[in-house]
Amino acid sequence: MADDPPSSSPPEETEEEEEDSQSSQQDDEGDSSEEERSSNGRESVSITEMEACLENGNAFNRELVARVILETLRSIPVPDVHHDLRRVLAIISRLGEDTEPSVRAELMEQVPHVAMYCHEEKDEHQWMHLVPSFLLPLVVRYLTDANNQVRKTAQAALLVLLEQELVAHNDVEDQVCPLLLMLTNSDAHDDFRTEAAALMCRMAPLLGGDLSRRVFLERFAALSADGLFHVRKICAANFGEFCAVVGQEVTESILLDKFYALCQDELWGVRKACAEVFMSLSRVVSATKRRNDLGSLFVNLLQDESRWVRMAAFQALGPFISTFSRKESENESTPSPSAAPVESSESESSMDQSDFNSFYFWRDPLPQLNLMPVSETNVDQQPPEENKESVSDSVEKALEDLMARVELGRGGEAQPAPSNELVPEPVHAFDLRRVACQELLGGPVASSKENTTSSTPNDLSADSKPTTGDVQPILLSSSITTSLATVMSSSSPAFQPNLLPPAYVKSNSNNDLPTTVYSNSFCPYYSPRRRSDGGSMSGGVVLDTSRSRPYSPYGSSSMRSSISLSQSVVPQNLMDYYLQMTDPYYVETVDAEITRHCAYSLPAVVCTLGKEHWPLLRDLYTTLASDMQWKVRRTLASSIHEIGAILGQEVVTQDLLPVFDGFIKDLDEVRIGVLKHLSDFLRLLAEKERRSYLPRLAEFLKLDNEQNWRFRQELAMQLQSVVGLFSPADSAQSILPLALTLASDRVAAVRLPAFTLVSQIMKQVSESSWSKDAESMLTPLLADLTTRFCSGNRWMLRQSYVNICNQLVTDRALPLEEFGKLLLAPLLALKRDRVPNVRLVLARVINFQLKYHEFFSGSDSPYRESLDETLNQLSADEDRDVSYYATCSTVKRDQTQITLDPLPPTGENAA
Repeated sequence: MADDPPSSSPPEETEEEEEDSQSSQQDDEGDSSEEERSSNGRESVSITEMEACLENGNAFNRELVARVILETLRSIPVPDVHHDLRRVLAIISRLGEDTEPSVRAELMEQVPHVAMYCHEEKDEHQWMHLVPSFLLPLVVRYLTDANNQVRKTAQAALLVLLEQELVAHNDVEDQVCPLLLMLTNSDAHDDFRTEAAALMCRMAPLLGGDLSRRVFLERFAALSADGLFHVRKICAANFGEFCAVVGQEVTESILLDKFYALCQDELWGVRKACAEVFMSLSRVVSATKRRNDLGSLFVNLLQDESRWVRMAAFQALGPFISTFSRKESENESTPSPSAAPVESSESESSMDQSDFNSFYFWRDPLPQLNLMPVSETNVDQQPPEENKESVSDSVEKALEDLMARVELGRGGEAQPAPSNELVPEPVHAFDLRRVACQELLGGPVASSKENTTSSTPNDLSADSKPTTGDVQPILLSSSITTSLATVMSSSSPAFQPNLLPPAYVKSNSNNDLPTTVYSNSFCPYYSPRRRSDGGSMSGGVVLDTSRSRPYSPYGSSSMRSSISLSQSVVPQNLMDYYLQMTDPYYVETVDAEITRHCAYSLPAVVCTLGKEHWPLLRDLYTTLASDMQWKVRRTLASSIHEIGAILGQEVVTQDLLPVFDGFIKDLDEVRIGVLKHLSDFLRLLAEKERRSYLPRLAEFLKLDNEQNWRFRQELAMQLQSVVGLFSPADSAQSILPLALTLASDRVAAVRLPAFTLVSQIMKQVSESSWSKDAESMLTPLLADLTTRFCSGNRWMLRQSYVNICNQLVTDRALPLEEFGKLLLAPLLALKRDRVPNVRLVLARVINFQLKYHEFFSGSDSPYRESLDETLNQLSADEDRDVSYYATCSTVKRDQTQITLDPLPPTGENAA
C-alpha cells in the first residue's frame, strides 16, 4: 500500500529528525544524482559539448550524442530557439553522415521520439515543418543504406511515423513511395527488392485504400509474379491484408488471378504462405468467389505434395470454413461446383511445349488411378477394353447400391438379427470399408485384433507426395452384399459415409498369401511391389501409379452425391476434410497437433453451420472430447460454453452434458478450461439439471497438485457468478461451505475473492424472501462463521474473520443491526489477540471503515463507546505498525485496500 510507512521508520518521528536525516543523506545522494543525470539526465549535455563529442574519434561518444538529442531539444530556451535549433539540426546531419553503422542506427532510433516532440510543439511554425522537411528525408535516405541494421531501423522508424500519424500521407506519397517503386524494380538489388516489398505491404494498411490502389496496386500485382522467391513469399504472406485494404472489386478483378498462381507456385514456402492467409482473403471476396473458386483452390492445398503446406492448410481449414456465411450460402440458387471434388480437365492436362519444363506443368491435377485385373502369370497382359468398362460399371453400381442401403438403414428400423447369430456391434465407416475391400479382393476378413507384421515403411519426407489413391474393388460377391446389409441395418446410426477414408493396400511378405486391406486410420501407407512398366501390383490388381495424386476423401461418385446432400452452407469437400482431421492418418502424415487445431476452430465451424447441422459435427465433437492429448481436451473444455450457447438448451442437455461430466473428472489442466466458464455453461442448463451440479461443485476442490493455488483462486472467482444462478437456500447449503473453505486457504490470493463470495451469499440470504424469517437462517450461519474463524486456533483464520466482517460492512450484505448484534462483539474482542497481524487488520478496519458509519459512531449509537475503547487500546499497542494504523488520519479512505493481508508475523509474534 502506497501509504504504508516503512518498517524502519516509526510514525512518531518528528519533522526535525526527518530534516536531519535528509541533510545527512545529501552528501551520499549528491554523487549518485550526478551519475544518474549523466546516464539519464541528458539535460547536462549542452550543444557545445555535443559538438565537441562529434570531433572525438570514439564512436561511443557519438552514439551518446544521438541519444541526448531529444533532451537537448527540450532544453532549448525560447529566446534562442531559432539559433540553437539550427545547431542541433546540424549535429543531426553530421550524425547522419557518420561512417559507423551503430551511430546511424542509434540516430534512427531517436527519430520517432524527436518527431513526437515536434508534433507536440505543432503551434510553433518551425517545429511543424521539421518532420516532413528534415526528418522524413533522413529516414528515406537510410532506407538504401549499405548496412542491413541501419535499413531495418529506418524501416521501423518510418512505420512508427505512420502509425502515430506524425507524417502526412501526401508527404509519404511524394518522398517514400517513389523510392519504394524504384527499389522494387526488376533491376534493383535482391535485398533491397525484398525489403521494399515487405515495407510496401506493411505501409498499405497505414496509408489507406485510395493511396494503395493508386500507387501500390500495380506494383504489388507484378511482384506477386516476381522471379525472386523471397518477393513472392512476402506478397503471399501479406496478400489477405493487402486485399482488405484495396477492397473487394479490385481484389476480384486484378489480384485473385495472382493469388491463384501463388497457390500453384513451384516452391512450397510460397504455397504455405498462401494457405496461412486464406481466411483473411476469404473475408474480402464475394460469396460466389469464395465458394466456387477459393473452395476448390483450398482443396488443392490440402492435397499438396509438401507436408508443410498441408500442415498450414489444415490449420487454416477451420478459420476458412468460418468465413462461409449461412445467409450467403442460402442465397445460392444452384449447388456449388466446389461441393464436388477437384478433378483434372483436359484443358488443364494439355500444356504447350514451352511450358514443359515449368513447375506448373508438373503440378497439373492428376487423374484417378486406373485399376486393371491381371493374371499372376503375365503381369504385363492388358485386359480387353470392354472388360475394364464392365468391371468399373459393376463396381460403381455396387457402391451405389451399398450407399442406398445405408440411407435406407438410417430411415427405417433395424432388422432383427437371426437367432443363431450375434447382434453386430456398431461399425465405424472405415471398418466397414475395410471389410468390403477384403471380400471384394477375395481375401479373408481380417479382425482388427489380428497381428499383422510387416517391414517398417520408409518415412515420408516433408515435401514428398504419398502415392495413394482410392482402391476400386474388382469383383463383387453376393455374400458381401448380404453381410453388409445386415451390419448396416443393425448399426446404421453409427455409420457415416462422409467419414470414409481410403483403404490402402498392404503387401504381405509372402506373395502367395492373399492381400489384406487396412484403413489408413490404423496404419501408414505401405507401397505395393513395383512393376517394370512403372505401375504396381498387389493381390492381382494393377495400380497405375505413374502419376500419383494426394489423398482424397471421396470414394466414388455415389458417395459424393450422398455427401453433398448433407448441408449446403459450406462446400462439402471442405467439410469432409475437416471431419477427418481426427483421423490418425493425418496425425502421422500431416501434423501431430492437427486435432488441437480442429478443436480450436470447432466453435466457429458450429456457428457457421448452425444448430440444424449439429448432427454432422456430433461424432467429431465426441472424438475430440476423448482425444488422448490433454491439450485437445482442454481446448474443447474452454469452448464448451460457446458451443452450448450456439446449440441451445436441448442439445446441451443431450450431447454436451456427458462431455462436461467427463471434463470435470479430467486432469487439472483440462478442468481449468471448464472452470473458467463454469457460470456461463451452467446458465445454459435448465433449473433441474443445474441444481444437480450443486453437490458436484465440491469436486473442484480436489486437485492433482495442491500447490496449484491459482485453480482455487479461479474457483472462488467463478463461484461469485454461480451464486446468482441458484436460490438463496441452495447457495447457503451448497456454496457457502465451499466459500468458507476457500476463505481459510493458506494462500492470500485465494482468500481475497473468497471474502467477497461469503459476503455475496450472506447478502443474497438476507435480502431474499425465500424464508418467512430470514433472520432465523442468518443467525446459525453467522454463529458458525464466528465459531469457525473468530475462535480458530490459527491466526490466519482470525485475521480472515476481520476481513470478512469488513467485506460484509463494505457490501452492506447484512443489516447493520444484525451485524452489531451478532458479529461486532467477537470482532472487537480480537484487540487482545496475541498476533500483531490480527490486531493490525482490526485497527485498519475500525479506523478506515467502522468509525465512518453513523450507526457505529453516532452520538446515540450503543456501539460507540466500545468502538472508541478498542481504537484507543490499539493506538497504544506495543507494535508500532498496529498503533500507526489505529492513529493514522491522513490516509484517504477510498485509496486504502483494507482487505490486503500484510506479511505474516515472525519470531515470537507467530501463533
